[in-house]
Amino acid sequence: MKSAMKSLVLGSVMTSSLLAGGVAMADSPLTANAALTSNYLWRGMTQTDDGFAVQAGVDYAHESGLYVGAWASNVDFGTDANVEVDLYGGFSGEVGDFGYDVGYLMYKYPGENALNFEEAYLGGSYKMVSAKYYKGTGDWKDDYLDVSADFDLDVVSVGVHAGVAMPDVGDNSNDYSLSVSKTFEGFDVSAMVAKEKHTTDENTSFAVSVSKSFDLM
Repeated sequence: MKSAMKSLVLGSVMTSSLLAGGVAMADSPLTANAALTSNYLWRGMTQTDDGFAVQAGVDYAHESGLYVGAWASNVDFGTDANVEVDLYGGFSGEVGDFGYDVGYLMYKYPGENALNFEEAYLGGSYKMVSAKYYKGTGDWKDDYLDVSADFDLDVVSVGVHAGVAMPDVGDNSNDYSLSVSKTFEGFDVSAMVAKEKHTTDENTSFAVSVSKSFDLM
C-alpha cells in the first residue's frame, strides 16, 4: 500500500523473484508460484494486519531476457481493499558475475482504486549482492532504494536487506530484514524478521512462509 502501508516480503518470499532482481530463467519459460505466509510484509510493514496471507503468481521469461508476470495476495488495511494484484514486465540478464534488471510494476487494489500506484525500477547485482531503485510514477512520487545480499550456506540460505523509502512529502523511513530459508521436498520454507523505522517510531514484524514453484510448460 502507499507509503506506510506496505513492506518487503523476502520471506513472503516468493512474491515473485521480480522484487529481488528480475524473473530468473527456469527450465520452463512459463512458471507459477504459490505461497502461504503468516504475515505479508513489504518494505518493513505488515500488509495483512499481522495476519496470514495466501499468495500466487505466474511468470513468463523469454530467453532474450524479456519477462512479464502477475502476482496476487490478500491484504488487510481496514479499507474496502482485500486483494492486491501486481502486474509487471521488464528485461533482465547477466554479463559474467554482473546482473541487471529494468522494468515497470503496477500495484492494483480492486475495490479501492484510489490506492493503486506504479513504479519503474532499475537494478544491478554482483555475485551475492544486489541493489534496486524504484521510482514512483504518475501521482505516486515516492522512491525506494533496496540493497540486499544472499548467502548460500551449507545448511540454509541467509538473506539480509536494507531499504530506504523517500516519500514526496515527509521524512524518509528505513527498513531492515534478516531471513533464513531452506528447501524441503521441493517446498521452500523461510523465516524472516523485519524492522521499519520512521523518525522516532519503530515496528518489528515476523513472518514464516512456505512456497513452491511449478513449471507450466
